[in-house]
Amino acid sequence: MFKNSILVTWRSMRSRPLIYLLNIFGLAIGIAGFMFILIYTNHELSYDKHHEDVENIYRVNHIIKQPGQTNYVGAATFPRVGLALKEEFDQVVNSCRVTEVWGTAVTLVDNDPIERESMMLTEPSFLEIFNLDLIQGDPKTCLEHPYTCIISEEVAYQHFGSNDCIGKDLILKTNNGEVNYQITGIFKDTGPSHIAAPVYFSFASFLADLGYEQDRNWRWFDFVTYVKLKPNTDLEQLDEAFVPFIDKHGGERLGSKRIDFDLMPVLNIHLHSDVNQEISVNGDIKTIWFLMVLGGFIILIAWINYLNLYTAKAIEKSKEVAIRKTLGSSKLSLIRQYLIEAGIVNFLAILLSILFLWGMYFLSVTFLDIEVPIRKSGLNILTWLVIMWIVSTFVSGTYPAVFISNFRILSALKGSSGVTGGGRLRKTLVIFQFMSAGFMIAGTLLVYQQLQFMNNMSTGINTSKTIVIDSPQMERDDERFLQKLNQLKQSFLQFNGVSEVAVTSDVPGKQVGWRGSSFLLNEEPQERRIVYKMTVGKDYLDYLDAEFLIGRNFENSNDSTNVIMNREAMNLYGFQDPEDIINRRIRYAGLDTLQVIGVIENFYQESLKERMKPTVYLMVNQELKYLSIRIDPGQTQEFIANAKPLFESTFPNVPFNWHSLDDLLEKRHKQESQFNKLFNAFAILTIFISFLGLLGLSYFTAEKRRKEVGVRKVLGSSVQDIIRLIFSDFAKLVLIGNLLAIPFLWFISNEWLAQFTKHISFPWFLPIATIGLTIMLAFLFTVFHLLKLGRLNPVEVLKDE
Repeated sequence: MFKNSILVTWRSMRSRPLIYLLNIFGLAIGIAGFMFILIYTNHELSYDKHHEDVENIYRVNHIIKQPGQTNYVGAATFPRVGLALKEEFDQVVNSCRVTEVWGTAVTLVDNDPIERESMMLTEPSFLEIFNLDLIQGDPKTCLEHPYTCIISEEVAYQHFGSNDCIGKDLILKTNNGEVNYQITGIFKDTGPSHIAAPVYFSFASFLADLGYEQDRNWRWFDFVTYVKLKPNTDLEQLDEAFVPFIDKHGGERLGSKRIDFDLMPVLNIHLHSDVNQEISVNGDIKTIWFLMVLGGFIILIAWINYLNLYTAKAIEKSKEVAIRKTLGSSKLSLIRQYLIEAGIVNFLAILLSILFLWGMYFLSVTFLDIEVPIRKSGLNILTWLVIMWIVSTFVSGTYPAVFISNFRILSALKGSSGVTGGGRLRKTLVIFQFMSAGFMIAGTLLVYQQLQFMNNMSTGINTSKTIVIDSPQMERDDERFLQKLNQLKQSFLQFNGVSEVAVTSDVPGKQVGWRGSSFLLNEEPQERRIVYKMTVGKDYLDYLDAEFLIGRNFENSNDSTNVIMNREAMNLYGFQDPEDIINRRIRYAGLDTLQVIGVIENFYQESLKERMKPTVYLMVNQELKYLSIRIDPGQTQEFIANAKPLFESTFPNVPFNWHSLDDLLEKRHKQESQFNKLFNAFAILTIFISFLGLLGLSYFTAEKRRKEVGVRKVLGSSVQDIIRLIFSDFAKLVLIGNLLAIPFLWFISNEWLAQFTKHISFPWFLPIATIGLTIMLAFLFTVFHLLKLGRLNPVEVLKDE
């Protein structure tokens, strides 16, 4: 029986190759798109799940209350918080602190410098709370002593060519100079985590450098703290207990009136957290849910497409079914035959989808700059493909099998299917396809418009013709480093095409990394405000053509006791008129008391998704790490060729890195750009599969209305009249589908646009353009069958009447 079913299927494929190719191709694209999204979303949802008892691990978020302003919420808090929580609360089983290696850092072995990001300092309890697969070393002692570190296998092979490097030295070069760290452990990747790092240095090294009194610090909030709680801990009760705890340790600084803590589950950090001082770039749960719904739409549309294409050919099977029934075939055996056929078609689609899946992976890495971790997805892809084959066979094959097996013998032998009804369901499914297609077309246009709006919007400063050279401070002597930096700056000014050079701690497109508390002198009560701090050379604000609302720019070294701020910072201090804050004195934590000499207009430092941040500009010899160079575009390559050897001789063992400022500004919206590209790619798939379904419907309609068309032509209808009549039926379905998509599109669009501080309004012409474009594409996809039907010779269909 099974062999016979395969033989029948093979004969059907040979007799109708086009319809089967369309079915296999459409299903393969749908399955590959669904699997691609499944792998990506599963990876994003799997962050930190590999840690044992992860449901009991929390991060202590740090909240600073700012009356009349939005509270400052950060992922980092004071060094002592975790230890004190463990000592004073029975619910806290363990705690650990983590802080990044600040600034630019380079690891060296035998003078081979490799610049690394996200290296961290932590303590032995980190290895007790988080699962780090330590393949060499003792987890209890490997981070216990100063100047020790554990490294990933990748770092080991990069520097040593093998993982046999326990006891060897790794040199860390930062603004503290070069420090030798003994390698005491090697670990390998265990799964995606928000806290992954290539190298972990011992926290004891930090204390040895800056003093062990920092272990008791209740003022410096740069330390990400994790706690592990007992199972079933009452979080509300623990949260209430934070108030007396904070008052006990910070009463002289207003205690809980100014500070609060919040426990965030580690499992929620990657997709649900968007606070200051995040230890890594997080994802977005809204994007994940949207992609999951999109994946469901794609596979559903592929199944609908299969159903429409297959049932469109049902009339050709009608006589075959009638003969089978006459010869004694039961309805059940016919259903089994066509389910086996669906299984074979879906199996071929699964095989083709594997090829498409790898193609999507290549295209996403090459053109979309999105790496979907197929090899590290955590999914058994083979198992999922088998599941997809079974589900797809059942979903796509059941209705056609039942539909065909219900053909009535006499009607089928006379040339029709002998089945009434079914057209309404088919039309409903096509409407759903075009509701999806309309939504995807309109969504693509909307996302593109918003992205163009953000990239083309004026930042409020002059960033034209600028390249940026990383010039990280990697010397202990601030004065010596600044002297070298100024020498380099003066040398660059002599190069062809260079008109301006400025030094700064941050550049547009980069997040301002230095922040701290401050308060106005002679203010009662003294309210602390959190501001973002940039250190700049005296010519940086002029370089940007920043607009001064009042006051002046920095002029000489004496201005190191002065400060310039943006309008947002002025408002944070409680002033609306710039004249009122000029000459006021402000105390900044970690710095001296500074006098306000100028206020500038806000400009966009980061993404348009971000609110304007209160930022102050200081002329102090700290954190300077970028050289901004305005250069004629035609001179860039010549400048780089000459600048590199000069830079490397000035700063030995420091990698020479340069960027176009336009590229940095474009990367501000990298996440939105990636979303736009991904959305466009799957929109094309959805639209293509939807129109394959319309192709099937047009074929079905052409076959079903042949006699009607023959009669109309006998009565005098022209080819144009026939095409207009038949296409109007399709156009109605397309129009209904698009109209149903509009409210859904309006709601989703406004939700998506609301995340941006500056965004476009919902374009009134978007639904009209979408309907027009969809109808035009519908006509192009059906024109072949429409022309064939319009040119039909009436004799061919009326001779048997």
